[in-house]
Amino acid sequence: MKALILAALVMASAPAFADETSRAAQVTVSVAEQIRVGHPSGDYADLGDGRETVALPWGTLLAFSGNYPDTHTTRNFGLHIDGLSSHDCMAYVRAIAPAFQDVWIADASPSAVGASVYRSGHLDLAALDRACHAHDQVGMDLITH
Repeated sequence: MKALILAALVMASAPAFADETSRAAQVTVSVAEQIRVGHPSGDYADLGDGRETVALPWGTLLAFSGNYPDTHTTRNFGLHIDGLSSHDCMAYVRAIAPAFQDVWIADASPSAVGASVYRSGHLDLAALDRACHAHDQVGMDLITH
């Protein structure tokens, strides 16, 4: 009985990162779907350099499109977020990965340019692990069309 009480206390005091991260991932996938539905022609030029969408636990999710190293064209768009902790990064990207064609990760800085954690169109878990743990906080671009 003592062990059960101790286990319950440990669980109750644990941070709810997984729940918060899962909810943020669900919201992110929903935002991407709403953008797709709102652009039936598949041209996302009106997103430009960045449009605020929703607030996530780490900051505001920005939608963008244009001739960038990761989107290449206005036929693709990206969602950008800065400030994810290395702890949240892995779980968040693994949760959103099926809804995106690419994910670029860098240091959490507006001017940082990252690198893809996808290989041959699929999430590369080793690359994701390296990118998520390269900095205390990371920023990322989630690319889709």
